[in-house]
Amino acid sequence: MTNIYSFVLLVLELGVVICAVMVGRKKRDYTADLLRMYACGLVAVFCNILQMQAFQKNLAELFYTIYFIGIDGILLFMVRFITIYTKTPIHTKFFRYFFIICGTIDVFSLLTNLVTHHMFQLQRASLPQGESYWLPDFMPLHYTHVGFCYVVSVFAVVLLINRLIRSPRPYRKMYSSILVVFWLILFVNFICYIWVPPIGIPSAFYALLAIAFCFFLVYASPKGLVESILANVVEDIDNGIVCFDFGGKCIYANTKAKTILGVENDKVNEIKDDFYLNWIRSHAPDSVDYEYWDKEYPVDGEEHHFHIEFQRLKGNGNSTIGYFYKLTDKTAEIQAFQEGQYLATHDRLTGLYTRDYFFQKAEEIIKRHPERERYMVCAHIKNFRLLNDLFGEEISDKILVAQAALLKYTNIEDCIQGRISGEKFAMLITKDNFNAEMTVKNLGRLQYMIDGRNYKLNIVMGVYNIVDPEESPQEMFEKASVAVESQDSDYQRTVVYYDAKLLQQIMKERDMTEEFEKALKTRQFCMFLQPQVDVDGNVVGAEALARWHHPQRGLIFPVDFLAVVEKTRLISLLDEYMWELAAEKLVEWDQRGYGQAHISVNVTSKDFYYIDIYETLVSIVRKYGIDPSRMNLEIAETELLSDTAPQIKEMNRLQEFGFSIQIDDFGKGYSSLNMLQTIRADLLKIDLRLLQDVTDPQRVKRLLNSIITMARALDMEVITESVETAEQMEMLKELGCSVFQGYYFSKPIPVEEFEQKYLVAK
Repeated sequence: MTNIYSFVLLVLELGVVICAVMVGRKKRDYTADLLRMYACGLVAVFCNILQMQAFQKNLAELFYTIYFIGIDGILLFMVRFITIYTKTPIHTKFFRYFFIICGTIDVFSLLTNLVTHHMFQLQRASLPQGESYWLPDFMPLHYTHVGFCYVVSVFAVVLLINRLIRSPRPYRKMYSSILVVFWLILFVNFICYIWVPPIGIPSAFYALLAIAFCFFLVYASPKGLVESILANVVEDIDNGIVCFDFGGKCIYANTKAKTILGVENDKVNEIKDDFYLNWIRSHAPDSVDYEYWDKEYPVDGEEHHFHIEFQRLKGNGNSTIGYFYKLTDKTAEIQAFQEGQYLATHDRLTGLYTRDYFFQKAEEIIKRHPERERYMVCAHIKNFRLLNDLFGEEISDKILVAQAALLKYTNIEDCIQGRISGEKFAMLITKDNFNAEMTVKNLGRLQYMIDGRNYKLNIVMGVYNIVDPEESPQEMFEKASVAVESQDSDYQRTVVYYDAKLLQQIMKERDMTEEFEKALKTRQFCMFLQPQVDVDGNVVGAEALARWHHPQRGLIFPVDFLAVVEKTRLISLLDEYMWELAAEKLVEWDQRGYGQAHISVNVTSKDFYYIDIYETLVSIVRKYGIDPSRMNLEIAETELLSDTAPQIKEMNRLQEFGFSIQIDDFGKGYSSLNMLQTIRADLLKIDLRLLQDVTDPQRVKRLLNSIITMARALDMEVITESVETAEQMEMLKELGCSVFQGYYFSKPIPVEEFEQKYLVAK
């Protein structure tokens, strides 16, 4: 029997060695202490085998002594292992020295027992089969060894229980399995002390528990922890996870998958009919390791786009053990991509195509049907920056949005629109579908967006007839833009068609613009004066008019360059230049004793936009030290934007400073009387050419008399220009007009000639 027990223990000893090797491979921070514990256990079990085979009493006592010392080592290294395994910081000097001192005393007591037998001694006992073995007879002092062992054991148990209570649920299994094994060891040890078992049974049980300890520590607990963590991760991720076994039965579906597939928590098996079988009919899963596709599923009443991945789960020998599906919701990603793509190709404000995308789509459309006759249209709001400055960004943006909507008045095939720049729009449309009258009527509705303000929107549509389908859309649009640029201030000319002459005209205007800038810098412009005469024939002042002395082309009159520069900021630079010349001349007249004659200078509406007109004019009169009342500011009625607060405010400030405000070309505007209600002018200038088509002289007199009477009632002086005959002069005198200007007296002449003819030193 002892031989059988010895063989069993040797086999178990081999199992413990294997466990030690497995533990050693893990390379954990507790590995060294765990291996020392196994070493002590191997020594204890081996000594137990030897004592069963010993016939001499002293050898048996030696092996028993080493066995008990091995138990001390197992417990001490167990405590060190548990402190590291549970991450419990108890490595204080007190506990370290306490266990070392107590362990040393116990080992010393066990070793001296070989001589004194104060702890135990052996006596011969017999088995039922007739074999005899050595049985220990414990003395009272032996229980000091037992007490030390139990103190160490209880301490280890307390550490495990403390960590078990304070750990999250997934970690409790890891600690509880070690605690259960340890409790079994303590229980077996306690039973062995109460009932002394047959030889070899305690050591065999200890070895089995050591193997179980290794199983939980190396395999079961870590695997269970990983599975628990993975289960929580998989359950809470945004992807749907569905797993099937080999037979197609759903064995797992996380919460997301159940929501996607509309399955209740307790009816996971229904996923087979709704998902797996439908897919399996068109696929051979055992011949495919991985595959993916897209599918839409309704989630909370909305269609969601899912990317589905299939993977075959394989065991040993490439055999199929199940199937795995991952459902990824791509809805937000697709929507973000579509939104980004839309913003990259569409204007944020109007929703029309962007410049680049419009030209790209236009090229595709033209190439698809090059035989169709089409127009490239450029729609442009002229002086948009002025509009924005006068009425604010909010109104301007609303007009742009409304214009974009009007351009999209119909869903015609191959008709597209785009916003090319701030106020420029493009449209590609077939000739048959382009209705110029309807387009003009639609764009005319924009005027109502600034209703109540006497500002006329100037929207021009340049139309280019596409004759060469191979021409780039950019070039087509440029030609439509040329048609827009060719339109002057004629508000009735809304649609302008491109032709080759327009391009030549635009190029000529651009050349003139470049020359004009150079001319301003080199002072090629000079001032001509046209006298203003009172009823007694005395010259009381003059109107300043610009002339251009070109180095090659000679004298250029305003009719040849003014229409060009009025389209740009150059008109304000020219006006400012002329104001400076007028101020210089007034100073010179004072120095030469020519009296108090005034000079009238022209002001355009663009001056209010491009420059600070108040600061500019005030700084000029202060610079030259002249009386501002001697520089009359003439602004044509057609240039005035009635009911525009910024302009009226500036004119009032100039009046308060001392300038005389003069309304030129009265009667040309479409709301002359309404304009007089809002602008407090000092002088009213009547152009007789307005009445040249009136054949009845008496009717002319009545009209003039009405205007002069109205002006006097408003405390305004009246100047009549374009006086060409003595009859006109006499009639105006009878009507009470006091100041005159026109060819009857003189055409505009150079300053030197004006001074020689009309000014006399006093």
